[in-house]
Amino acid sequence: MASANAVDQEVLVDLLAVEPRQAAARSGQLLVADKNTTVARSRPLLASWGVRLLRPARKGELPQPGARLFKPLRQLIESVNASFKG
Repeated sequence: MASANAVDQEVLVDLLAVEPRQAAARSGQLLVADKNTTVARSRPLLASWGVRLLRPARKGELPQPGARLFKPLRQLIESVNASFKG
């Protein structure tokens, strides 16, 4: 958990930087993020740890592989979040 005004990309990199061997030990992991996650800094760093970043395309970008899974995945996440709130 991070504060609401934290920059997602920085939190992500910081979390994985704390123990990079955790990510490296599980090479091939897939990290699903929202479309606002910027990739300029994080994608090469994640790739060096064997983590693949998957996010919806922003306007003007080509669709990402697996894009058809985002809508059902988002519905599942929203359902789980609603259950936690309840």
